[in-house]
Amino acid sequence: MMTGFHPTPTTPNGLAAIAFLAGSGIGSIYFGGLWLTIRQLSVSRYPFALFFVSLLLRLAIAMGGFYLIIHRSTGDELIIILLICICGFLIVRNLFIYLDRRYLSQIYPDRFEKNGENS
Repeated sequence: MMTGFHPTPTTPNGLAAIAFLAGSGIGSIYFGGLWLTIRQLSVSRYPFALFFVSLLLRLAIAMGGFYLIIHRSTGDELIIILLICICGFLIVRNLFIYLDRRYLSQIYPDRFEKNGENS
C-alpha cells in the first residue's frame, strides 16, 4: 500500500492540478504567439495580415482549449475548474509581462528606472 497523496484525474486536487496546467499551457501558447507576432511585425511585408491571422489562430487555440476543459467537467465542479484554468492562464500572462519588461529594460536601460517600472 502506498502512503501519501498522489493526485489523479479523478480526485478533486488532481482535477484542479490538471485544470491549472491546462490553463498555463493555453496561456503559454496564446501569449507566446502574441510575443512572437509582435516581434515580427516590424519586418513583415504585411503586418496587418500577420497580426490578424495570428489573432485568429491564438483565439481558436485558446477557445478550443477552454472548450475542452468545459466539456470534460461536470456540473458541480465546472465553475471551479474553469476558474482554476483561467487563473493558470492569467498567471502566465503576468509572467510574460514581467519577462518582457525585464527584456526591454536590458535593451533600453534609460527608459526604465532601477526598480523596473516605466519612468
